[in-house]
Order: sequence, then structure tokens, then C-alpha cells
Amino acid sequence: MNVFPDDNSGYRYERKYATGSLTPFAVEHIIKTHPACFSEIFYSRYVNNIYLDTFGLKSYFEKINGSPSSIKTRIRWYGELFGYIANPFLEFKIKRGAMGKKDSFPLGGFTLDEKLSTGGLMDILRGSKLPDDANVCFPCMELSILNRFSRKYFLSADKKFRLTVDSGIEYYRIDSSRNMFLNRVPEGNMTVIEIKYDSKNDDLASGITGGFPFRIFRNSKYINGVENLNLW
Repeated sequence: MNVFPDDNSGYRYERKYATGSLTPFAVEHIIKTHPACFSEIFYSRYVNNIYLDTFGLKSYFEKINGSPSSIKTRIRWYGELFGYIANPFLEFKIKRGAMGKKDSFPLGGFTLDEKLSTGGLMDILRGSKLPDDANVCFPCMELSILNRFSRKYFLSADKKFRLTVDSGIEYYRIDSSRNMFLNRVPEGNMTVIEIKYDSKNDDLASGITGGFPFRIFRNSKYINGVENLNLW
């Protein structure tokens, strides 16, 4: 797995926008009345993530120190948060400046309950069919935070711009051994819009972003989770 290739293969622009005090309903109305004619392309669903990081929070500090290239490691699944997780994925979220990409690999199922541990999760990772260079990093990793949010998906009429709306964001402290998941921190009323598009469409992007009354901002759910849970 070549984390930072010299070309832009697989990368796309990812722009995030803060919506202020607007409700998710108001945000959705603005999206649907945009001149680009965004329409909903998928059903709303819950997105769940377990983030992995080193003991010294290497991924966290790379991000807040402004590193132009960074990588986050997470296990993602959809639907119910707790109980048996049948179809999880290991994901490497790779950023290079304003562009990013995601490498995703299916994992064996596991149960998210009070018995979850770093050791047990690492056994699942090692038992899955992952690239050799992905397995190399796992001995240095441990459970960091648990994150959940609701996501809606939209696509412009010309199919060049994909947009997601995240709301109901919340974080849970997750330890290396037994977890009761009692330490839950919601992200208030924050709604986050993200616009994603291929580099070849960058010259059209200003016509899309200029139609929204939102401000672009740097936002990372992982960074917010670490700070809201006072892990650093």
C-alpha cells in the first residue's frame, strides 16, 4: 500500500463547511435549492468509527501540527453502534493538502461490547486478508476513540460533485481493555457539509461553493473527539 504516491491517482478534493446555528432541516433545504440541483442519492444512515492511533497519538499530533500529509486509521461500519458488527471495514484515510483518498479493506465480524479490547481487535485485524504493509503498523496501534454520526448523501445533476451532510455527531471514550461506554460526548448541534470532487473538476468548484452561504473550515471528527474527551 503506497500511502503517498507521487501522482494524484485516487485522490479527490474534500472541502468541509460549517453551517453555524442552522438546523439540519434548514441545511438540507439550502442544498436542494442550490443551482447545481443536488438530489439525495442514498438513504440516511448511521456511520460508526473506531479510530486507532499510537500510544503517543501520532496521527492526532500530525494533524494539529499542520503536516501536509497525514493518515488516519479507523474501523468503520454502518447501522447499529453496539452488538455484533457483521460487515466492518478497515480504512486508511489519507490526506495530502486539500486532497484525500480512502483505502478500504473488509474485516471479519466482531462484537462491540464491554469485552472489546485492543488485543481482541488486533487478532481480528491479523486474521483478515490485509496487505502485508498494513499489518506492519498494527503492533504500534491501540484503540483511541469511538465516533458516531448520521449521514445523508447528495449528488449534483451533472454528477461531478458529491455532498454529504453529517449531524448528530458524538464521541465515546474507548479503552484498551474493558469498556462500559459511559463517557459519551455529543458535538452539540454541529452539522458538517463536505463536498467531494475529482481534481479535473476543480475549475468548476467555485461555481458550486459560491452558491452556499457557508464558510469553509478545517474539521476532523477524530481531532474533535480526542479533544472533547480530553485524551491529550
